[in-house]
Amino acid sequence: MMIENTPAPGLFNLHKPAGMSSRRAVDHVKHLVKPLKAGHAGTLDPLASGVLVVAVGSVTRLITRIQQQPKSYRAVFRLGWTSPTDDTEADLVQTHDASLPSARAVRAALSSFTGQIDQLPPAFSAVHVGGQRAYKLARSGREVELQPKQVEIYRCELVQHRLPDSPDITVEIQCGSGTYIRSIGRDLGERLGCGAVMLSLVRTEIGSFQLDTAISPEELSRDNLAEHCLPATTALPEVPQLLLTQAETAEIKHGRPLTLPVADDRLEVLQTAEATATTAADGLEVAVMAAEGGVAALASWDGAKRVLRPRQVLIRPDSNRQQGRPRTRPRQPQ
Repeated sequence: MMIENTPAPGLFNLHKPAGMSSRRAVDHVKHLVKPLKAGHAGTLDPLASGVLVVAVGSVTRLITRIQQQPKSYRAVFRLGWTSPTDDTEADLVQTHDASLPSARAVRAALSSFTGQIDQLPPAFSAVHVGGQRAYKLARSGREVELQPKQVEIYRCELVQHRLPDSPDITVEIQCGSGTYIRSIGRDLGERLGCGAVMLSLVRTEIGSFQLDTAISPEELSRDNLAEHCLPATTALPEVPQLLLTQAETAEIKHGRPLTLPVADDRLEVLQTAEATATTAADGLEVAVMAAEGGVAALASWDGAKRVLRPRQVLIRPDSNRQQGRPRTRPRQPQ
């Protein structure tokens, strides 16, 4: 039974301030929602600020899905300087004291980053090298041999500058999962021949979670938890929903397929969605809603056989399983 003022499983759109670790922000939520578990989608370094999505209870099973959604950032880079960490966490070194590149040259260089590119992670990152974190090897003074990985960048634009009078430029980036924003700054500096380092970073968006509707961790309290707790469907904006009966909910919770009757009025909703949505090889993805509320599972819809097959069950028959602790997640790319 849920304690008073504790929300149902759901999501919190936090605005993590610079200087606070993601772990500290999540720990604040964990303290408020006990005994429910909590976890976050996409770590932000202490240097960075912005959107940090925290999932509570059974909705923690959507964390991986949220992490894979497009992210938007606003980064400030300083041209003519570098650092071992590619940001201000280490001493800055001036590498270029001649004339700064023009805004036109910067825009041309940034345009080369859009699309699918091979990106080399920073030496100070959570990437595994020989079974160890790269940042641990780098801190010990050992040489780190990293391999490039493919990432996707949808937009990379210069939005603010005072070139050539000031070396600081502001860049807006929309990218896929696994992208390191510090690496974009480092590689931009290399292409311009002057070096660059990241001064600040703000995550403005993850999927449908936006900065202008986020709440700071300090503002969140037991008294306003329900007000700021978002439903799981917030992370599934384009997924059609289907409300189940009590009996159907019980079947789905056990992971069993569900056949809808020929005369079921809900078929029209699914048929309309099939006609307008992109359907995966195993069928249309559907968020099946439990009779008591909340997303019971994500299922695939086989229209020819009128069958819903659970892909991922969120609400399981044993409610105590929702109280367990989430696995610890490593620092994510930025």
